[in-house]
Amino acid sequence: MRNILLLLSAVVLLCPSVYAQAAEPSKTERVVSGLLDFGTAVMKKRAADREAASTPQAVEANAPAEAEESRMTRLGKSVGTLVQGMSDPHFLAEKIATVLRETGELVLREYLEQYKAEGRAYTRELANIITERIVNHDKVASTLRSIRMLCWGVVIYLSVITLLIFFMLWRMKCSNEKVLRAIEELRQRSR
Repeated sequence: MRNILLLLSAVVLLCPSVYAQAAEPSKTERVVSGLLDFGTAVMKKRAADREAASTPQAVEANAPAEAEESRMTRLGKSVGTLVQGMSDPHFLAEKIATVLRETGELVLREYLEQYKAEGRAYTRELANIITERIVNHDKVASTLRSIRMLCWGVVIYLSVITLLIFFMLWRMKCSNEKVLRAIEELRQRSR
């Protein structure tokens, strides 16, 4: 986020200086000649890297050279954009607008994600506070006590009914056993 803001401020500060340089030909010539000197130095460095790449030791150092080359390629593109922007301010303005738009979208996306996370935390905290207040309210607390008493009453009632049913089943079993014994005695007598 900090890097994006630094890039954004650098682009904003660069815009007026580029337009001011376009108005003064002597500064433009100095900048362009400086950029051309830089380009020449980059090309010389590339040539030296290619010569070093042909040696066996350069094979091991090939990965850093490729990274350096990609950095130089990006830098070359940026320099090309600046040079073209000096001759055509409209082109530079389009590039700056594109960078500003992309940077703005990225900043807004990050801000939106942060806002969502803070909103979720706030919602959880608010829900906990509301729940605590509702539970501690007198009418709600008395209603909850009444519901608890009703539930315990139902539990006690069902327990008593269950015990009565078991007791009755046990009595029926005992009386059935007596009846079966009596029937068995009658069978034995009748034989």
